[in-house]
Amino acid sequence: MHEVAFLVLEDGDAPAEIYLKRMQLPPYKKLVARIERAANNGIPINTEQARQFQTPEGWTIRELKIFGHRMIWDWGPRGEIVLLHGFAKKPDETPRNELQRAVTLIELLRHEGGIRDG
Repeated sequence: MHEVAFLVLEDGDAPAEIYLKRMQLPPYKKLVARIERAANNGIPINTEQARQFQTPEGWTIRELKIFGHRMIWDWGPRGEIVLLHGFAKKPDETPRNELQRAVTLIELLRHEGGIRDG
C-alpha cells in the first residue's frame, strides 16, 4: 500500500489538488478511484489506465489516465505516490507543454520535496 501526497509549490499551491477541485463530478470520481486503486493495489499495468514513458531528455513521466484526463505523478522520497499536476487530454500524444511542466515539477519534487499528504 502506498500513501498519496500532493506536490506543493513555494506559493503553497498544489497543482494536482487544484486540478482535481476544478473537475466535474463524474470524471473527478473516476480519477480519484483510479488514484486510490493505484495506492492500494499498485500501479495498473493496463495502458488504458496508466502509462510510463521517457522524454527525449531522459525523464520518466508517469500518468494515471481516465478518458479525457491525465494525472502526472512520481514516486516520493518515502515511496508514496506524489500527484504533480493534472490536465485535460485531447490529442493522442501528451502535449509538449505538459511534458515540460511535468519535468519541472519532478525536478522540484526531487530537489525540494514539498509534499502535502493527500
